[in-house]
Amino acid sequence: MAEETAAAQAAGIEPAATLEQAPPAAKETDKPADSKGQDDSAAISTRLTAAEKLARQSAEENKTLREELDKLRRAHLSDEELREDDRKRKDEELTERESKLRESENRFYTVQALKKAGLDDGSENSLKLVDLITGGAPQDQGGIDTRIKAVSVWLKQHDKELTDKLFKANGRTPGEGSSSTAGASGLGVRAAQRYAQKLHLGGK
Repeated sequence: MAEETAAAQAAGIEPAATLEQAPPAAKETDKPADSKGQDDSAAISTRLTAAEKLARQSAEENKTLREELDKLRRAHLSDEELREDDRKRKDEELTERESKLRESENRFYTVQALKKAGLDDGSENSLKLVDLITGGAPQDQGGIDTRIKAVSVWLKQHDKELTDKLFKANGRTPGEGSSSTAGASGLGVRAAQRYAQKLHLGGK
């Protein structure tokens, strides 16, 4: 057999393969698209979980470090300085509790005021509006009312502009009409404006 193979090669003839070649094995990277998407989602979820765990650990370590530093600081204070330090700490804790209580009261007042103004429909956007009104510097009830009034005026103007744009897009002039339908058209415009304001602002 070896002699025949050598002779065939000398004649320039390639010997026929005696065994069929097996198909190439599928690469591990040749995965369906949905499988890749699942793998990506799983990888992202794993990274997020790891990041959250790291953040919790970091917060705990920072808290422990602050407590240790505070102990070292207080170890070098006299009795009188310790009493003064305790007093300041209690004052800070009291101030923080009062601030949180005032914030809760302001949010509750804001929700009630928005409902009264017809700006609270119970949706998530209403909650965002509460955040907008109460955000920034601490607000008293007078400041909250001022902000709500400003938002209400802006929304009324915004609704009017949208209503006017709608009528102009349909070939009408807001508040006016053709010679034959001027009265009816004007009433229709005003009714549409009142309806838009009622939807968004509780207007009548």
